[in-house]
Amino acid sequence: MHDTETRLARLILRHVQHEEPGQPLRLIHNLSHEALAEMIGSVRVVVNRQLQHWQRDGVVVTRRGELIIKELETLLKKAMHLSPFPHSSPSSRSPHSSHHSSPS
Repeated sequence: MHDTETRLARLILRHVQHEEPGQPLRLIHNLSHEALAEMIGSVRVVVNRQLQHWQRDGVVVTRRGELIIKELETLLKKAMHLSPFPHSSPSSRSPHSSHHSSPS
């Protein structure tokens, strides 16, 4: 499972609209922080904190129920965050995982 920042970045990128060239990317339907949190399995306060952090860094602008993406490249990089085990399967992460037997 990816961290909250990665999941939120991916969600936002899946729900943006770009109306005209030169116009900023905006979140479709201006989803609330509560709705965003529910969609990524988190809570509003965590999503709000992450969005505030991104706003301080100039990645997004939030105002009156609106989210505007200012730094698309940065958000894409956050969305592409890889798990600590990018080339391993779940069973190869732990030396004991392949030795568990199923309950009968």
